[in-house]
Formats: sequence, structure tokens, C-alpha cells
Amino acid sequence: MKIRLPLYCVSLLLAYAAQSMAQDISGNSYDDFFKPITFTKLGVDTFFTSVFNTSEYAQDILPYNLDHFSEFLSIAHTTPNPGNYVGELSKLWNEKYKEVLFIHVDTVITFLETLSSLSVHYPELYACESRAYSIKRCLYDALLHKFNLLKHHPEKFLDDLTQEIIASQDGNRSLVLFLESIMNKVLWADEDKNRVFETFTHLDTLIYQLYAERHIIDEEALYRLSNSLICRLKYLMDIAGDELDFSFYEQMVKSIDQRLFHFVDLEEAEDAIISRGDFLKNILMKQQLLIAEKEIARAANVYSH
Repeated sequence: MKIRLPLYCVSLLLAYAAQSMAQDISGNSYDDFFKPITFTKLGVDTFFTSVFNTSEYAQDILPYNLDHFSEFLSIAHTTPNPGNYVGELSKLWNEKYKEVLFIHVDTVITFLETLSSLSVHYPELYACESRAYSIKRCLYDALLHKFNLLKHHPEKFLDDLTQEIIASQDGNRSLVLFLESIMNKVLWADEDKNRVFETFTHLDTLIYQLYAERHIIDEEALYRLSNSLICRLKYLMDIAGDELDFSFYEQMVKSIDQRLFHFVDLEEAEDAIISRGDFLKNILMKQQLLIAEKEIARAANVYSH
């Protein structure tokens, strides 16, 4: 028998975490977990030892707030090797998010908006480059600025060039993996049930924007992130689909038919694989049928009494 978890039960997870945050946890007050980071050695060390290292930070804060990660990203352009910095930072937060059970949908929306804004100011830092172009750019910069090092210390030149090429690839790749990680944990709360269509549409737009306008992700990553979003909506319908208004399903099916979602135009790796649009539409229509059947059964039960 399939166990269906009502949406209000899902919301209990969110409510419990919110209640926990108001208490004194791990010797920290509620406000300590939201203080901006002081970017000195002492300030950063204090953040990691007193905030980041605590299990409460993962359980009670990170599902709702990615401000600290955004703060670290905001100073990437000031570091000696920005690409490597973004890569290592993304890996660090990706590992921390393995402790996180869910991420509220608004948290993901806010972070993607912040990332999009950062990429406007520092496009070269977050841009996704082809491997060939990245190697060519690193080689060109090295020959332009370190030609004397090549003449006098060729081994040192090659070692430095190798590290720069690796870093240029690693930063963006690790950031994209982090994006996939948080997208795979998106969750809507009970109070969001009238906003599911709105927030889903917004996320679809933001993901496509990272691809088409900001060039942070490539087409393959666009597919993976879009598919993760679709699967999280499927998960919501699996556990609480009958608590969503029937008009939600009508809106979703109509938007897919009119190709209003960006993921509708994504191509599959094989012709025989169902498109993401048809995949989601089939799930939506099955859920509509289940809801209609329940309504008919309920009406028949009332009539019989």
C-alpha cells in the first residue's frame, strides 16, 4: 500500500525547524546564525567554528537561508584565484548540504536571483566555457603575462599553467553540481500550496536565465536542473497531490500545451525517451483523474446517506 503524506505533515518539518531556530542552540542565539560574516581571518574562523560546524546550522538554518554562501561568493573577485575559490567554496557547501533534508522553495529562488545578479557584475567569473576555449584562454593569458617565466623556468611555467587550466574548469563545474544538489531538495510548505504554480514557473524561468542570459550553465546542465525541478514537483504530487487545487493542474497542463515552460523545448538524449513536457503532463493528468474519482466517490457517498 502506498503511504501518502499530507501536505500539512510536510509543513510540520518546516514549522519544527522554525521553532527550533527561536531557541538557544549550540550556545548560539537565533541571531548568531544570521550575522553577516566578517571577512578577516578571525571572522571567517569564528563563522566556521561557531556556526558552520554545528548540526543545527544544517537542520534549522540552511533549509531557509543561503545568505552566507552568497556572501562568500560576493568576494570571489577579490581573491587571487577566483575560479578556484568558487570551486572550493561550492564543494564545501555541497558537502554541508548533504546534512540538509529539504530546502524551502523560496530559499532556492532567492539564491538563484542572487547568483544571476553576481554574474551580471562578474560575467567572466561565473561563465560556463567550453573546455577547448578555456584551455586556449589560459594559454593565451600565460604567454602574454608570463613569457619570461617560460623562457627562464619552463617547468614552473607549465606547472602554473596546468593549475590555472584545472581551476578554470573546476570552479564552474562545482558550482553547477551545487545547484543540482539544492534543486534536488526543493520543498513546498502547506502555506505555499496556492503558490506552487507561481514558484515552479519562476524557478523554470530562473534556470533558463542561467543558461540563455548569464551563461553559467550549459545545455546539459540546463536539462539536469530542469529535470530535478520537475522531479521535485512530482514528489510533491506524490505526497500531497490531492491537497492542491484542481485549477493548479489545469494551469500546469495548459502551460505545457502552450509551451510556456522553457523545459518543454529541451531535447532528450534518445528519440525513444519521453520528453520532459510529456512526462510531467502525464503525471498531472493522472493526478487530475485521481482527484476527480475521489470527488465522485465522495459525492456518491453523501448522496447514499
